[in-house]
Amino acid sequence: MAHLHAVLLLLAASTSPPDAEAAEAAWAAWSDFPGPPIFTPMDPLEYERSALFAPPVLQPKGCFAFSIRFDYASAIQLYNNNPNSVLLDAEIGHLTFAGALKVSPSVFLFAMGGVQGAYAGFLDNVLNWYHGLFGIPYPQRAERPINKFGYYFQSGGARDTYKPVGLTLLDTTLGVGWMLAPKLQLLTVVVVPTAWVDGYAAHTVQFGAMLTWQTPLFWSWLQLQTTLGVGATPQADGGLLEKYQNVVFGSTSVGLKARLTEHNYLYANFFFQSPIYHHTGDPPLDVVDGSLDFGWTFHWDSGWEFWAGITENPVDNGIALDVVFTFGVRFGL
Repeated sequence: MAHLHAVLLLLAASTSPPDAEAAEAAWAAWSDFPGPPIFTPMDPLEYERSALFAPPVLQPKGCFAFSIRFDYASAIQLYNNNPNSVLLDAEIGHLTFAGALKVSPSVFLFAMGGVQGAYAGFLDNVLNWYHGLFGIPYPQRAERPINKFGYYFQSGGARDTYKPVGLTLLDTTLGVGWMLAPKLQLLTVVVVPTAWVDGYAAHTVQFGAMLTWQTPLFWSWLQLQTTLGVGATPQADGGLLEKYQNVVFGSTSVGLKARLTEHNYLYANFFFQSPIYHHTGDPPLDVVDGSLDFGWTFHWDSGWEFWAGITENPVDNGIALDVVFTFGVRFGL
């Protein structure tokens, strides 16, 4: 990180703030994907209840754009409170497809879906070493056996237990986007309940609207992205958790993307979401979720872009997962 700071300071020192015309030219010079990749929560306790995520500007420069991404996450949440307790000890994978189709200069259609799986996994020893290297305590991990799956919510003497799943569908997101201004986007979505496995599915239609603003910040090589979202999910079959489900949600994100060379970019994006549940007595179900998504992208002139990233939970709150590894490609034409 120190090396990154040095690079950014060197670039800042050698670059003067552009005038308005130069700023517009710099914006046009960005790749087909000016913002960071789409950020979507990976915790099933979260994504089965909220339609919100952090979209960049998705209007294709040409006719259409699509992306394929693979997320692999390690989760460890263990709270033995009274009367409720929750455990999620798993490794979770998502293979997600997303596409945008321009239907007018300011309107596009959006679709996102894919498959998921949840397993006992293989990363526990690696992550124990990683946390020890940086002095990060994880007492929940110490209380659990290595690479052992566990997922339940217990209330009093009753318990809902969820099993590992192989390849199964995610819920499907359909949306319409409007470019309210060249750098301001409104995306409205409906999530269709195509997933069916308890513990990994909404079992109801979900709704969301997200406003995204992207603009160069101080220098033409540095871009700011902010989002605001509001969503609603009716109470649905959630077993013992159903009576604790919130219905209305809010989200926000703040991100930066830096162009280091013609083809190389770095990005970082903070995402926050309002509590998914209430009065369970189990943190982190009842508090705001905070996630930091960061990584590197490489852009080809042909319109292809590859990225690799990591999502961490930098503060002890929310139901963000321990760590998520992300790899993806996107293409615009």
